[in-house]
Amino acid sequence: MEKDSKKRSFINKFTVGAAFCLVGGLLFLFGSYDYYKYKNSAKNINELSINELESGMIVEGDIEYNLGAYAERAAGSIENIFYLIPINNNGYISFHAKFDDINVSLDKQFNEYIAYLQGGNSPQTIVHIKGKVKKLTDSDEKKYMKDYLGDSEYKDSCIFNYYIDDFDEKVSNVISAFGRIIFFVGVFIIILGIEKKTRKNNFGIPINK
Repeated sequence: MEKDSKKRSFINKFTVGAAFCLVGGLLFLFGSYDYYKYKNSAKNINELSINELESGMIVEGDIEYNLGAYAERAAGSIENIFYLIPINNNGYISFHAKFDDINVSLDKQFNEYIAYLQGGNSPQTIVHIKGKVKKLTDSDEKKYMKDYLGDSEYKDSCIFNYYIDDFDEKVSNVISAFGRIIFFVGVFIIILGIEKKTRKNNFGIPINK
């Protein structure tokens, strides 16, 4: 009876440990894959033709001005703010910003651009954006964009079929690090179960044998 109980205990620890290892390994691979994919396959947004845009494309680059935020939407605990940014100086595309630091920079840049249009200095804030091109299928969002642009000169050069989804490599690094921690916790649980199973009594004989 005691042997069966210890055997079940070992199996339970092994199962829990293996599950931790699996989840941790998947998180590590997901975070690492995301990071290296964005790092190695991004196209420069300032050299990209609008006709080259396609869903799944990774883009990044420095922008010198933007047309401001036209909408915002909560996604869980994340507040997405939608901006219109230039692409290769011949069109404008929606950029879904998810992180406070880039929101602050884009807002500051937009205010500088408005001041410039009113006769002030050129915008001094340069913002580096990075993200994935995705299909824009939300009809409400398209309406917000059109209403925001009104009859301005920017309306005819705005892209309504795609948007850029913000990416921050720090998030992928955190996911990868979290995955490593979970994986090693799983290994520790498995080792703990093995050591308990093979623990010996005072005569040097394994308890479970």
